[in-house]
Amino acid sequence: MSRQHGLTEAVDIGQILRMKRTRLVLDADLPAEAKRLSGEKTASAAVMRALGDCVRRSRARGMLALRGCGLWEGDLAVMRRDHAPEGEGAP
Repeated sequence: MSRQHGLTEAVDIGQILRMKRTRLVLDADLPAEAKRLSGEKTASAAVMRALGDCVRRSRARGMLALRGCGLWEGDLAVMRRDHAPEGEGAP
């Protein structure tokens, strides 16, 4: 892993990670509690984890909003069958 302070990119196992430095105003106790609960070693890592979790939950809510919108039609129970229906070549 190659990281240098002041650069906007870091190399991690052949991948380029885009990094951004920013200042945040946070409740004084919140970063310590986030580190303790998440198991992260730094406040930055705890904040990155929390933001990632927030993004994933928001995307999941967006997918749930598509439920019942009619984009897909079919019978999932039929698709999940391991064998052909009776009388259609099933042994």
